[in-house]
Formats: sequence, C-alpha cells, structure tokens
Amino acid sequence: MPSGGGAGCDGGLAPVDGDVTVTLPLKTLHEVVAALEADRPPKRPTRLRLLRALVDGSDGALTLSQCLVRAAPATSAARAAALVVTKESCPTTPTESDTEFEPSGTAAPPVPAILIPPRLQLPSPKSAASAVVLVGCGEVARLYAHCLAGRCHYLITAVCDPDIAAATALAAHVNARQTQLYDNAPACLVTASVTELVKCVPAEQRRLAVNLTPTQHHYTSTTELLLAGCHVWSEKPLAETVAEATELVQLASECGLELGCSPVSFWGAAQQTVARQLMRGAGARCNDAATAEEADHARSDSGALGTVRMCTASVLCGSWMPAADRIGGWLQHRRFRVGSLRDVAVYPLAVLTALFGPAVKVAAIVTAATMAAHVDVWTVTVEFSTGATAIITSSLSLSAPAGDAAYGMTLRGDRGSLTLKALWNDDTGVTLLPDGGEDGAGLLRDVPLWRPPYASPPNAPPHPHACDWGCGIDLLAQSVDDSAALFNAEPDADVGPPARARHRTFTGAHGVHLVDMLEMAEASAAAPDHPSLGLTTTFDWPLPMPPPHALADAPFGARRMSRVVLGTMRLAEISNPLAFLDAAWNLGCNTFDLAHVYGAKVEGIVGKWLAQRVGDHCTDSSRLLRPPLPGRPIGRADIILVGKGGHPYRDSRDKARLSHANLEKDITESLVRLGTDYLDVFLIHRDDPVAFPDVGVIVESMGAIVQSGKCRSWGTSNWSLERVKAAVTYADFNDHPRPVAVSDQLSLAVPRQPVWDGCCHATTSTAEYCNAEGIALLAWAPLAEGYMCRALRRPESLQSWETPQNQIRRDRLYALAEARGKSPAEVALAYVLHAGATAVVAGVSSVARMQSAVRATQIALTKVDVAWLAAELHSDTLANTHTSA
Repeated sequence: MPSGGGAGCDGGLAPVDGDVTVTLPLKTLHEVVAALEADRPPKRPTRLRLLRALVDGSDGALTLSQCLVRAAPATSAARAAALVVTKESCPTTPTESDTEFEPSGTAAPPVPAILIPPRLQLPSPKSAASAVVLVGCGEVARLYAHCLAGRCHYLITAVCDPDIAAATALAAHVNARQTQLYDNAPACLVTASVTELVKCVPAEQRRLAVNLTPTQHHYTSTTELLLAGCHVWSEKPLAETVAEATELVQLASECGLELGCSPVSFWGAAQQTVARQLMRGAGARCNDAATAEEADHARSDSGALGTVRMCTASVLCGSWMPAADRIGGWLQHRRFRVGSLRDVAVYPLAVLTALFGPAVKVAAIVTAATMAAHVDVWTVTVEFSTGATAIITSSLSLSAPAGDAAYGMTLRGDRGSLTLKALWNDDTGVTLLPDGGEDGAGLLRDVPLWRPPYASPPNAPPHPHACDWGCGIDLLAQSVDDSAALFNAEPDADVGPPARARHRTFTGAHGVHLVDMLEMAEASAAAPDHPSLGLTTTFDWPLPMPPPHALADAPFGARRMSRVVLGTMRLAEISNPLAFLDAAWNLGCNTFDLAHVYGAKVEGIVGKWLAQRVGDHCTDSSRLLRPPLPGRPIGRADIILVGKGGHPYRDSRDKARLSHANLEKDITESLVRLGTDYLDVFLIHRDDPVAFPDVGVIVESMGAIVQSGKCRSWGTSNWSLERVKAAVTYADFNDHPRPVAVSDQLSLAVPRQPVWDGCCHATTSTAEYCNAEGIALLAWAPLAEGYMCRALRRPESLQSWETPQNQIRRDRLYALAEARGKSPAEVALAYVLHAGATAVVAGVSSVARMQSAVRATQIALTKVDVAWLAAELHSDTLANTHTSA
C-alpha cells in the first residue's frame, strides 16, 4: 500500500501550490471514501456523493489533493468554502460545516469580509510541545485529534498509520479544524510508518508524539519515537510486559525526554472530587501540605469516609459490541482482542492507584470453563499499602443496564460510602452515604464537583468516554516546557518549582506499575489456586489538582476576588437557592454581588447560606469544598461580599438617597439581613451630581462608615468617570479612604441610551483609569442583558441595544466563537475581561450558565481579536493580520 509523506520524501508526495498531493490506486481511493462515509452523518452527503461518483467512474489512479478554499467559517446563513472537484483533483479535507457544498459553479456565496474573524498565528516553535504527531489512526485517534486540534497551543503536523485510508480520513479531520483556527496552517502530512514519519517530518515539527497504536506495537513504536528525539505520550498500557515498560522509562531518562501514559481518568472533575473527599486520614495521604501548619491540619482531618477499607468497581462493556460478538467475537476485534483486563480494567486500576498509591498484591480469577467458551469475565483483587482492598470486575461479554451503572466504583470506609457513577466520565455524579450511627439512618446526597465539569467541544464525536483526551498531554507538555526552562536558566537563577510537577500523574513509572499489576493478575489467573502475587514496582504518588479557587486571581487590595462575581438580583427566583450558592462557591466563585434594593428576601437567602455553610458554628459546611488551607471550615474571611446602597426608591427614582443617614440606614439593614458584621466593600448604587455637587460630602460619609467597621472599603456604581476621579482626588488629598471598586455596565455591545435610569456604561477610558489606579472594575450586564446571545432578557430594552454597530459586533462574536470552538456567551464574557474589567458580574440562575461563565475566564483573546470584535478595525486589514494566542 502506498504511503504519504512530506516534501522531500520518496513516498510519492510532493507539494503542489502549498497543498499536499498523493497519487493512490483506485482500491485505496475506495477505502478512503468508505472511511469518510462512515465518519460523516448521513444528513450531509453532498461532497461524499461527488467523491464517490468520481471514484466509481474512474478506471485508474487519481490524484487526491486539497482544494479547500482557506476561508474561516462564518455564520450559518453564509458559510463559505468552495470545493473544486475534477477528474484529477478531489477533496481530502472535509470541513465540519453543517452546510452541504455544491460543485464549482453552484458554490455557496462567499462570506462577507466583515464576518471573517482574525486567525491565530501558528504555535510558537519556542514551546517544546507545540508540534504534535499522532501515531496510529484507529478509533481513539479521532478523539485525541478532536481535543488537540481545538487547543490553540498545539499544531498536529502529521499522522501515521499503515492503513492509509484511515490516516487520510484523520488528516482531513485535523486539517478542517486547524484551517479554521490558524492563519496559513500547513496541511497535516500522512505517513505509513514511524520510520517514514521520522524521515519526512523535521525534528522541530514532531517534538511530541502520541502513540495510539495497538497494544502489541506500543513498545516498538515508543522506542522508535524516543530514539528519534520525541517526547511521547502513550495510550494504555505502556507496554505488554514490565521488562519492556521499564526499558522505555529508562530510555526516556537517558535521552532526557518525557514519557507519559494513559489513562487520564484521575483528572476528571468527578474523580478529583473523590480524591478531595479522601485525601485526609489513614485511607489516603496528606503529603500535599505545603507548610507545617497545613500538615498539622491535614493529619487532624480523617476525611469524609474515615479509613477506606474496601473498594468495588465494574467495567462491563459488552454493550460496546454487537450481541453476536460478545462470546468469542471479541477475539477478532483489532482493539478488544487483548481482553477486558488490559483494555478496560486498567481504568479502575489507574484511578485506584492514583487515590491510594502503589498496590502491593494482586490476585485474579478466570474459570477454565469461561476461558474455554471464549467468555471474557475477569475478577481482580488488589491490596494497597494503606490497608484498602479493591475488587474489580471487567468483561467484554457482559453488560449492565443502560447508564453509568456498568462503569461505577464505590469506596467504603468507617464513616460511610462514596460512589462514582462512571470511572472515566469527567462530569459523572458522585454520591455520599454517611454512616447514620446506631439507627443507620444515613442520608444519601450528591457531592458537588471540585471544578467545572468537562464540556464536550462543539461537534465532538460520540463516545462512551466523556472526558478530555488532551489533558494528560497538557500536563506532559507543561513538564517539557518546565524542564526546558530549568535547563536554559542561568546557574544561579531562581526559576521556582515546575508549575505542575506536584500534580502530574500517569507518568512512565505509573505506567510501569499498571503493567506490573496486569502481568501479576494474568499470572494469578493462570495458577490453579489463584494466589495473591506481590508487585515489585512503585511510583510517586500523584497529588490532586490545585483547588478551584485559583479562579480567585483578580486583585482586590491584599485579597483576591474571583474573575466571575455572582450577581444575586434574581436569586429569590431560583427553586433551590442554597444549592445554587453551593455550586457557585464550588466552581470557584468567592465574591457575591448584593444590594439593599434587591430586597430582604435575596439578602436573607445569602444570610441563611452564610449561617449554614460558613464559620466555626455553621450547621452544614460539608456541602462546600474547602479553601486552600485544609483542615478548617470556610470562614467569613474567605468570602467577599459586595453590597450596595443609596439607590432611589421605586416610587421616586429621581430623588437621591446619598445622605449619610440614608447610606447608614441601607448598610445597617443589609448587615442584619445577611447576619454578618461587615461588608467587604460597600458601593454607592447611584450618583446625583445635581443634589450632591460636592463629592467631598459623599467621600466623608463613606469614610465615616468605613471607620465604623460596617464595611472594610467602599466604591461606586453607575458613576461617571469624572465623578470617580473627583472622589479619588478628594480622598487622597484629605486622607480619607479612597474608592477601591467601580461597578458599571460593560459589554461588547454599547448601549445607545442608559439601560436603566441613572446607569453608566464603562468606556475604554474607565478601564484604563481603574487599572492605573488599582481600582477593581466590576462589569455588570456583560452580555448586554442577553442581547449578545440573541436572548434578550427584557424586550423593552431592545431600543437600548439594537444599533447597526452592535449588530456587526454580535455577528462577529458568533463568527469568532464558531472559529474557536467556543460558545458566543463565553467569548462575549472573555471580551469584557480582556477589555479591562477586573471581573464580570454574572447574574445567572443555573449551574450550567455559571459553569459557562467560569470557562470564559480560560479563553485567551488577542489584542487583534478584541479590536475586531469591537469593530474598531477594518476587516480587510484584519484578514491578513497575524495574531498570537
């Protein structure tokens, strides 16, 4: 079978007009089309019909060339890319568009230039892990490709598989995504072997290799890649034998290269939640304490379950295959013929060893009758040094009822049991059943997840593993870059510890230990008495992820506020507001936006939540994840409460309430409702320059309130920039507390008139002044009341937002969000943060929207992106502008 390659190779490939051309025999072309047809939904068959007709009508070899017009996707009303289909040229890079493409002459209209978003510059070659190659193009390769090709810091430069049809189809998928994302993205090369890959792809374009070959080829492929100078991430298991796996780890060390291994299940939100529940006490370790004080706290806290005694897990995957293949048929499957022990039992083994450390003994039972009938059922018993014992059942012949029940895990300790519904699903449920005491009346409840659940990228391929396949490679790449920084640093330079070294898992050593467990299980199953066999390998026990409140990275005096502030104006409308506040905290939000005018009901709900969840005398703090300092309950000092007062009454909106008596009244009543002694910051909700032309009177009133202890600091809301400057100047000159926060409306859309009476819209000048003066800028209505997401909350406010300029901004928002694989709401929030806001005030009413707001804080926009979204630059200028991530 012919192979693909790059320029300068002998495999028949040569660059043509910047594209890749490969001449394939007719049989191979039929295989390519079959693979593409199997990979595409039947509702979008137009291009495949053209390709099928072209191949079926040929009597010889054809040239398979990229003919995709490199235009970024636009809105669904005007998608763009014309495919030229001729006798000598047919497409190999089908896009993920929802629109069918017609042949030349009937192509879709071109995208208006104003809607073509700026593309990213290619990943910097300075990053040691910027260029990635995929070795093996089976089922799991497309999942890796989809996750990696959507990340802005990777470029998949080549794929490799002896099955050229599968490799070409995977390269088409990669090209479609990377063409959307990057400017001048080179085509992903296709090769048939690792030898050819090394020969055809320059070293700087294959720095990190992902080994996705079948298990029996892991050792040879990884060896070749390491010898070629590639850092390697391998699918599980690392090798077939302990000797081979150990040799790979030694070779990587001798070559100065990083070696990591799947699975990455431990990094899921649900799995991390379990780790945090267990990370104290005799059943787990407390070695993540950074200081002696933290270590003392850790040792005094025995965790939610106490000492874990027993673990049970099942991975019954018979439903993955047709019923006829479950008895014996799995032996003929390319992937499953290794059996369930090596293919799926490794998932619970990996999670359990990450939770409890290296195992010491393993035993397994497989009956002779079962083996003779080619029925795949394994029962494995594992003993850990912590005293816990695990019983794992795996099968390719049996299946469980629909849902997560087939893949669950339960941990049982002295204080209760903890259940993980699915071992490898990042966002699966976690439930806790505490020991109810003598009457046994424990109350089953859901445990909040430690970090935002995994969000499947748009158009993600369906698969039972709802996890982020790229997160392990992220950790490996970070380790590569950290090592490079240490190597290149000056001898006396203080570069600090590697960013994620303490939290790496599934390293090569961990992979060796998993192979050791598999080997001993097979040996035990083969012995007549199924003995427990000791293990000879070990590894460094991985630590849980850093706490989610790393989200609280916005400066606020000597403290840090979360980039997402929860707006509480509509909190009383939520069916279970206390649970919603729990979720907001557990997602990383430590700052809450309140106001006297929101009413006693809203502030009373927050006060009830504080009483039940916060402080030494709280009644139900177990629903909240703990702050960075372990071993103590969440205290009032961990939370930032932003209150507001001085808002006009509803029946007299034109009358100011900025006198000292009114401000004192509002904050006093809010403190009573909240059940707290102070607010962290108290904002003046409205301004009235007519009634209070002398801003010094207000500054002195706020200074007196701060001195009284009812608030720690003060700020303004809906004040003009001139009045804010005047207040700062007066406070500094007269030695009064200056305002530390400004809360104004700020969004990608600019209102033509105030959204509410007396409201102010922050401008670029506002953001620049606040940032220069160290004043926190809190942006409310960052989605323009839903206008930017085409879901306007108040129809009567349409006249404030519906302008030609805002329509252009919204269309550009949707175009850029589609190109980057994000939701419009997330990109809109990211814009506000990049436009100078310290934090966005998210007045959301569901956990899903709160999760979306949190994800927005991780989106990187360039200066060109921000300017293009704001319609500040012409599109024809941006079309040829390079930007960097």
